[in-house]
Amino acid sequence: MLTTTLALLLMSSSLLTEDTALSDESRVRVASHASRTKDAKLYAFAILNNKKQFKCLEELWEKESNWRHNVKNPNSSAYGIPQALPGKRMAEAGRDWKTNPITQVRWGLGYIEKRYKTPCNALIDHKKKGWY
Repeated sequence: MLTTTLALLLMSSSLLTEDTALSDESRVRVASHASRTKDAKLYAFAILNNKKQFKCLEELWEKESNWRHNVKNPNSSAYGIPQALPGKRMAEAGRDWKTNPITQVRWGLGYIEKRYKTPCNALIDHKKKGWY
């Protein structure tokens, strides 16, 4: 529990540097806790383990879905936290893609890594085009 509290403080603290990171052991604990509690932001932070990249991801997905796992785009078939288009693409990450925010985050981070390398690069592209 202390590790999770520490991770939450790292996520939000403006006093910490952008390269503040958790130890590998702490990352595993935090990711495991976040997965059990379906805390998408905490899970993403633990996986990224980089405050700067997390802040970019946070801004990107706040614009896309406000971190809601069940949001549907009324103008397309985009779905979920990362607004996968079509939403069923997230089935690559798990059968529970419609209901599990952790599955959506896992898929979204993989998509970003393949296409943009980092969340900050994805955010830059989103700001240029209005989508990523």
